[in-house]
Amino acid sequence: MLWLRNLNRLFFALVFLALLSACTDYVGQIDDQIDEYNAHERAREESDMLTADYYVEPASAFEGTFEDSRDGRVYKTVTIGSQTWMAENLNYEVENSYCYNDDSEGCAKYGRLYTWAAAMDSAAKWSNNAKGCGNGKICVPAYPVRGVCPDGWHVPSYGEWETLRVAVGGEMDSMIVWNSGIASEYDYGFSVPLAGAKISNGKYSYEGNSTFFWTSTEQNKREATSYYFHGRGGEDYFVKSFGYSVRCVKDVVEKRPIESSSSQKTESSSSEIEKGSFTDARDGQSYKTVAIGDQVWMAENLNYKVYPSYCFDNEESNCELYGRLYAWSAAMSACPSGWHLPSKDEFEALLSAVGGQEFAGKKLKSSDGWNGDGNGTDAYGFSALPACKSDISGSCDAIGYCTHFWSSTLADDGVSKNPYNMYLYHDQAKAVLASNWDRGEGYSVRCVKGESSSSVASSSSEETESSSLDEQSSSSVESSSSFEYINMEDSRDGKVYKVIHIDQLYWMAENINYEMDGSYCYGDADSNCAAYGRLYTWEAAREACPGGWHLASKKEYEELIEYVGGNAASGTALKSVDGWTRATPALDTYSFTGYPAGYRDGEEDFVAKGAGAFFWTDSEGDGNDAYGMLLQYDVSDADIMGFPKDYALSVRCIMN
Repeated sequence: MLWLRNLNRLFFALVFLALLSACTDYVGQIDDQIDEYNAHERAREESDMLTADYYVEPASAFEGTFEDSRDGRVYKTVTIGSQTWMAENLNYEVENSYCYNDDSEGCAKYGRLYTWAAAMDSAAKWSNNAKGCGNGKICVPAYPVRGVCPDGWHVPSYGEWETLRVAVGGEMDSMIVWNSGIASEYDYGFSVPLAGAKISNGKYSYEGNSTFFWTSTEQNKREATSYYFHGRGGEDYFVKSFGYSVRCVKDVVEKRPIESSSSQKTESSSSEIEKGSFTDARDGQSYKTVAIGDQVWMAENLNYKVYPSYCFDNEESNCELYGRLYAWSAAMSACPSGWHLPSKDEFEALLSAVGGQEFAGKKLKSSDGWNGDGNGTDAYGFSALPACKSDISGSCDAIGYCTHFWSSTLADDGVSKNPYNMYLYHDQAKAVLASNWDRGEGYSVRCVKGESSSSVASSSSEETESSSLDEQSSSSVESSSSFEYINMEDSRDGKVYKVIHIDQLYWMAENINYEMDGSYCYGDADSNCAAYGRLYTWEAAREACPGGWHLASKKEYEELIEYVGGNAASGTALKSVDGWTRATPALDTYSFTGYPAGYRDGEEDFVAKGAGAFFWTDSEGDGNDAYGMLLQYDVSDADIMGFPKDYALSVRCIMN
């Protein structure tokens, strides 16, 4: 029986070897699939890469024609930057290509609709670069993929479509030819008809509404990437069996014909831009300048320190790179002598000089520093950096996404009358002029050369914007055009205060900041004393004013309120236009500049900075109270009411 046992052993050994071989084959198949997947991902990543990354002027695009030698059909072409594209949809007949609604008129109007396999030439009739690519299969093509395109042309990858999107400033929808048959003036001659598609169950749909172009970029076995137009340009993954249009891109970009060069003037070269520099005599800082149209602009953001203005993240290094962010009141007097804050009209002239608002952002933005693909061409040397902005509390948004520039022009949009600003965003090619932000926001400043022609804009710190505000204010408010600041020095500590003449009295236009017992900085921070003055208990307030000056009485505040428009409008007239943490009706019509300094209560808590301004009078009330004037963020009037004497409020002094 020994031979039988040996036979059994041999049998089980053969079974084991067979199972081992099967497992090895299976593992090998798994390894092959992993290798195939990795190769597919590498190919897809390659096809996603942009071939260029810069904006191209519509005027610099040029058209041409070529003949497809396979059927003699002639196509229009357009060269946009680094690419030459067919300016018509391909109309070469192959298997698995269709006319819309199976009507030859559809092919004549829109070109043919191709499955992805037909577009890629999976049968390898013209090239082996995409052999076997089709529905239900993982494809690892060799780029560029000629596909169904004529010799010397290829099916564009997703990255090549993205290159086109960047070149036209992200405004892909501008290239659509709508039902009217008229394309946008910025269509570059690319001319996208809304050709529709052949979708599931052989149904045709979306004519006049959308168009879809196959790319050579695959996503998975069933789907490939299509670039679509439906009011905007974008990409998505679609089933390979759908019938979509094809636009071919040339393997080698066309050269501009010599005979047309004189009529195809492109963007000004850097050698044609008139650049210069100047030094600000106030602090010795030097700035680049650039002439654009009939204007000379600073080509860098202003970095002159005035209050209220900020450095991003309170880092001086950011001011050196991006300039300061100014509240509007500071911006109005920030420019050096011989320069001024530009008006809305001057910004509009700038946008016109660079070819119009639609693509001005791309041309004015710096060529680096912007988030994503938001860099500009800096075609005119304006070099707008993405300094972003700070809100009315001084907190800054992220650098890299936007920039805002103050103008000197107020919009007549109701009580707030916000100023216009020009802003540029990282994801937009256009520049926008708008007035929908608060005056207390911190924006960049670009000064323009010359004296301002506007009654609002002024480079002198001795003037206010109130003369222009008077034209928009109630007739019951007297013009403040004759109001000018004078300076008063406190001999006790050498501090200098602005003084304003209102009615028959000389008022301090700043809160007193004389240190004494019973006085405090908001939050015990010296920076708040520097910005808003000190807060005084009532007993301290009665001693705070310098010689020849006195703490205003309740009657004097009542007369001030009546003079500037009465209870209903006095708060709006007296409040500062910035520093408030919430939207507030504020005009500072008389340059009283009531800053929202808050107060210190009897529990030694600091309250309401940014929300209210509180001023002691020298008039005692009932019991432990004394009278004070209150300006609140959410109302347009001024109130006089009692406050506990141990509260600490701001102090304004009047000349004796």
